[in-house]
Amino acid sequence: MLRLTLVRMAPARSELVLTAHHALFDGWSLPVIMSDLLRLYGSRGDASVLPRVRGFKDFLVHLSRQDHEETARAWAEELAGVDEPTLLFPGAASAEEGSSGIGHVELPLGTEEVRGLNRRASELGVTVNTLVQGAWAVLLGQLTGRRDVVFGATVSGRPPAVTDVDSMVGMFINTLPVRVAWSPSDSLADVLHHLQRRQAALLDHHHHGLTEIHRATGLKTLFDTLVVFESYPVDRDELNDANTAAGITFTGIRPSTGTHYPLTVMADADPHLRLNLQYQEHVLDRPTVEVLAGRLTRVLAQLVADPSVPVGRVEVLEPAERALLLE
Repeated sequence: MLRLTLVRMAPARSELVLTAHHALFDGWSLPVIMSDLLRLYGSRGDASVLPRVRGFKDFLVHLSRQDHEETARAWAEELAGVDEPTLLFPGAASAEEGSSGIGHVELPLGTEEVRGLNRRASELGVTVNTLVQGAWAVLLGQLTGRRDVVFGATVSGRPPAVTDVDSMVGMFINTLPVRVAWSPSDSLADVLHHLQRRQAALLDHHHHGLTEIHRATGLKTLFDTLVVFESYPVDRDELNDANTAAGITFTGIRPSTGTHYPLTVMADADPHLRLNLQYQEHVLDRPTVEVLAGRLTRVLAQLVADPSVPVGRVEVLEPAERALLLE
């Protein structure tokens, strides 16, 4: 479940390929693992050089003490009235899995667009994560003809109540449904504020399993699209110290992950916001995803330009598409 391969590229340059099953650890754990590997390399495998940290067991003990009945009630209330899934690709479940390849299409966000998104989020008093989720919800509603949509989101699953949880290595993340509802007269700002309030109310219930949620709703699935906002801390001073101890330097990191859903909106805020659509190649082709990326970019641009615009007036089509439809 964990493999490492060292590829010698030149006398003073190598590439370390680390492959791991996701059950072992999440993205948040990766910088901690990197630091440990460097320190172990510098000490020739002497584990006494590693800092003492709490184990995953402490997190499991915390979970065992939670009020699971209250959590179940909170999710039942959040999803009350949802009687069918929000599927953007309803035929994907039966698609022939001819390939397991994962494709990527990056959204064309320039420096000014990114600054505009950060500024707008700050002005509205919402997180950039909420802004991205809200934009996707509006687009998903337009594409499916719905005013009440559900998509998935990956949460860190690291409760602050667990001491030193940020330095633990393990699989903490959880995938949970995000429900967004609106009327055509609601403004984009209204949608974002409502979304953030609902998400904040569920913070203490991020440990609930998706299987249990499915069982409670009576649905085998609730969504086929996912939003992932990668925003975990990286202790760069610790990594620099570990580099020094090892006598080597990391010159670059290229993470690569798969997706269990036909389409995933991937957001990364280090050092600045970047967005890309990750898709399963046996379900979607690149031109289709490029169209979706363009539409999401347009929704974000309208949100930056004027968040008071009613959702019913948000434009997702490019001029040529609109001309084709109307003329």
